[in-house]
Amino acid sequence: MTEREFDHSRMENALRSLARAIDYPETPDLAPAVRTRIEARPAATRAGLLRRAEMGLRRAALALRQPAFAATAIVVIASVFLMMSPAARTAVADWLGFDDVRVSFDDPPVRPVGGELQLGRRVSLSEARSAVSFDVLVPEELGAPDEVYYNSFVSEGQVTLVYRARDDLPRARGTRVGAIVTQFEANFLDQQFYEKFVRSSTTVQEVPVAGVRGLWINQSHTLIFRGADGSIDNEDSRLSGPSLVWEKDGILFRLESSLSLTRAVAAAESLR
Repeated sequence: MTEREFDHSRMENALRSLARAIDYPETPDLAPAVRTRIEARPAATRAGLLRRAEMGLRRAALALRQPAFAATAIVVIASVFLMMSPAARTAVADWLGFDDVRVSFDDPPVRPVGGELQLGRRVSLSEARSAVSFDVLVPEELGAPDEVYYNSFVSEGQVTLVYRARDDLPRARGTRVGAIVTQFEANFLDQQFYEKFVRSSTTVQEVPVAGVRGLWINQSHTLIFRGADGSIDNEDSRLSGPSLVWEKDGILFRLESSLSLTRAVAAAESLR
């Protein structure tokens, strides 16, 4: 058996289970001495030590009715394995009390899904609300956003809510995103204007959204709008799917997703 072939995860699980099962007294720091002895052994001998460490764990588990013996045995066996496996070192270091290694059982950090979409600077929802003069709304239908971005170069400041793909929110092609909702101070021109500038294969459909007029654009496109200062500007869609665009109380909203028109309108109307 080589170190690579050894089942590290099985050993780690066993150590965790034993750690939870016993109360053990303070023990001396065995790591330096054990490390020196193991590193002096050839590779084949180290593999043999791993095999014996696993067998020792099994015997220690049967001895849990004798706490003092079990604690001592586990510390020795775990110390051997700590010298051999970096993964196990992380798994058991905390309950062995090594000062130079600490373990965290938190979920691993999750890479942002909106960072590749050039949405601006990632901020918290409260920071976004402080950065703009309008009320930043969140669609109750979609829940709390996974990420929030602020872009100071769009109109008087644009806020984008990003939602990761999930079972009820299909992933947009080429991304890990399920939906994005952008909002900023502006208004858009009429349907006929858009139909002059989109591709011939694009459908622009007028739909009601919460008592105001909205446009359903079924492909990626460029959004042309009049900013808060009166100038005409444009903003490209970030996802390859359709978008629902509407303006209410001087704020221009756009929901990009792979949702159906019905669900997109329901999400838009749930903004609070």
